[in-house]
Amino acid sequence: MCNDKFKILANKIFYLLNRGLNINKGTLDFIKTTFPENVSLEKILNSEYFSEKESLIELLLFPEESVQISLEDFLELHDFQSGDEEKLIRVISDRDKNIPIKFLINNKVIEHIFPEDIFVKFIINLKISKKLDKRVIDSINKNIEDEYNALKIKVVFRNSDIIWSENKIEFILDFFKNIDKTSAEFFNWFEFMIEHFEEIKTDEKIIPSLFTKKKRYLRNLQLASQMDSQVSNINFEILHLQGVRIPYINKNELLKKLSIIDAIINSIDDGITYFNK
Repeated sequence: MCNDKFKILANKIFYLLNRGLNINKGTLDFIKTTFPENVSLEKILNSEYFSEKESLIELLLFPEESVQISLEDFLELHDFQSGDEEKLIRVISDRDKNIPIKFLINNKVIEHIFPEDIFVKFIINLKISKKLDKRVIDSINKNIEDEYNALKIKVVFRNSDIIWSENKIEFILDFFKNIDKTSAEFFNWFEFMIEHFEEIKTDEKIIPSLFTKKKRYLRNLQLASQMDSQVSNINFEILHLQGVRIPYINKNELLKKLSIIDAIINSIDDGITYFNK
């Protein structure tokens, strides 16, 4: 039965690769700005003359979110362990040493055969053995009614670089319980917290850390306002000749982040209790 789960997962992966992988906007932009306009993706992949081809392959072989979402239930159900990536690679290798992958680009299907050592990167990027605390999984299942969104949240956690702590777990449980899951802003709030969690490397309390970040944003907003008020008195040509650089501060982005922090803190009923712990 243990070997069966690797064969089933391998079949699921082959099915997805044969169906075709969408190329995300970031990768398309990389292709557009890095390679000659008249050279197709197929020619780039088959050529030995493009020094940036390896970087492109890295981008192409990072699984798109929809691929991971389609596998998430299976990965959670079968509880893959550390080292299982190697077992999966062996199962795939026994089936085929060269892996054909289809890419969907500009309404065209391009197929390219990758050697096993290159395809390994795709398997590693799936992070099949990465674990999420059971309390967090249970909270997602209980509080996120939309099945697709629940799977998407789990995939975001799987791809994140969060160093988990009790404070983070306690906070995210309250977040899923209290935040407005029906809001169009939900994933903006959630992704903000993912980035915030990734920044925190120690077991510090979350509400105070959000207040600290809010103060920093407010200071930057004040600085931006001061710079705006002085702009009419600045001769930019002279400053340019003098080699003086004026830092750019995106006020709209700061205001957006401030509103996100306020929405998150206000959603936690006992936010003041968190702050005073």
